[in-house]
Amino acid sequence: MRILATLALVALLAAISLSAKIAYRQPLDEAGQSGVCLYGDRLFLTIHSKLKGRMKGAFYFNGDVVGQCIDKTSGKLLWQVELPGTSHGRVLEAWHDSTSLPPVVTDKYVVFHNLNGMLACFTHEGKPVWNRKWQAPDPDIKNCRMFLMGGKLLVSLPSDKIAVEESPKHPALPFYRIHSIDLKTGKDAWVSPTLLHHATQYSLGKWKGETVIVASMIDLSHWKFKQGRKGYLLSLAEGKPILTF
Repeated sequence: MRILATLALVALLAAISLSAKIAYRQPLDEAGQSGVCLYGDRLFLTIHSKLKGRMKGAFYFNGDVVGQCIDKTSGKLLWQVELPGTSHGRVLEAWHDSTSLPPVVTDKYVVFHNLNGMLACFTHEGKPVWNRKWQAPDPDIKNCRMFLMGGKLLVSLPSDKIAVEESPKHPALPFYRIHSIDLKTGKDAWVSPTLLHHATQYSLGKWKGETVIVASMIDLSHWKFKQGRKGYLLSLAEGKPILTF
């Protein structure tokens, strides 16, 4: 029965696929792993800058990203902006790369994030509002998300506190902290004191009727952060831990 049900589902999906009409095809200038953010009649995404040179160990290495704004009905490129990074990471890495994070958009602003070292805010017309740069650390696999809450951007960025000391095989690896950034100015409203790392998962949740940030810290098999196995509920007002478990 399961086999028959599976075959029926495959047939249904194939029929839907064949009946779907393509509105347009718009080739992108370069590769990327970005999700697409839709706002009104516009699509926002990131791609790599033009890849040059040879591949090393089956990968291209690139530090620079391009943010694009596309008309959703025609696929026409309306504008694009350069987002230079500070480190050359793997392109199309198995986890994700510097283009992987989808932009976030309000009625006035769009924020692009080059995970290799640049966060930048623009108007819907592509006019720069602010940008922030930092020295992107190795490894170049950085698990990150962006949330918008009350005119603030919530995002995890590298801190100046070292998590794993430098070794002959690898540069020093910093801890990360979650920042609440004012969308109008690009300045920090607060920086959470809770130390996280580059592979931390975090999201928004509810606790006692209030919205909180839910984050976790756990050692990876190949990196030892010596912070134990902890989960945190962080305050949206200050970034301080409300509950550690």
